Amino acid sequence: MSQVAMIARLIAVLVAIVGAFVGIPYAATILIVLGVVASVGVEEDQRVLLLLSTMVLMAAGMQLAVIPAVGDVVATIIRNLGLAYLGASLGVILTALARRLKP
Repeated sequence: MSQVAMIARLIAVLVAIVGAFVGIPYAATILIVLGVVASVGVEEDQRVLLLLSTMVLMAAGMQLAVIPAVGDVVATIIRNLGLAYLGASLGVILTALARRLKP
């Protein structure tokens, strides 16, 4: 895994957590871009797991708000992580598409 991908993942997690407590302008865009950058470090055998994890995080983020007291914060963190995973999934899909289109 490259250092850039590892740093992008770390920053994405920090933005996801901090974004649940403080309004960050363009947080969704930041998380998706960080996810795309982090997708460089995804191994081939981990791609399907990444795509499935993205779907679960996006779906779970909408449902966790029902937890009393902390549900909104937990749901926001999970949704934010889902956005980072969405960016990583897009990066993996676009990379696979580019490889297939190469002559």
